[in-house]
Amino acid sequence: MKKLQRAYAEYIAHPDPLMEAGNLLAFVIGTNQPFYPVYLLFIVDAGSWRALPLLASMPFFLAVPLLARRFPLGARILLVLTSLANILLAVAMIGAQAGLAVLFIPCGAIAAILFRDRERLVMLAMVALAMAGWLVTNGMGPDVFSPSEYASMQRLNAMSAIGLCGVIGIAVSGSLRRIETSNANL
Repeated sequence: MKKLQRAYAEYIAHPDPLMEAGNLLAFVIGTNQPFYPVYLLFIVDAGSWRALPLLASMPFFLAVPLLARRFPLGARILLVLTSLANILLAVAMIGAQAGLAVLFIPCGAIAAILFRDRERLVMLAMVALAMAGWLVTNGMGPDVFSPSEYASMQRLNAMSAIGLCGVIGIAVSGSLRRIETSNANL
């Protein structure tokens, strides 16, 4: 177990505390991708196959820490764009009625928090893309589930968005602690 913990710590480690927070977020989101179809299996049974294409985003999320070693800005952009693409694909496959647009909120928060001052234009562009995603997905996608199934999915997606906001808070507070410790040692 200690080897696994060490491998995980080395995988997400980065000298920039904010990039390490991004690596943590990418890892958590990426490793949770396989669970969404399982959740849908319990909610909509036969229609859960519609979430299977979302698994294609998993390697992109998991590539973020690897890219961050050479190109941190590219890694942060990859994290946000993969998140946006994943939400858009989910809406296209499942339908806007599932309340998936709420996931644009933590996506926009990730974009707003992880970029440095010198990357402000990129950050603003990423936040604008999250906002645009919210707008363009209104009414998008199929209408293949019953109202009660969509209501269950709305609850699931709202809880996922709130939970992800909590994970963002944990990741960023850890980064702030590293920055404060680093400054105290100066």
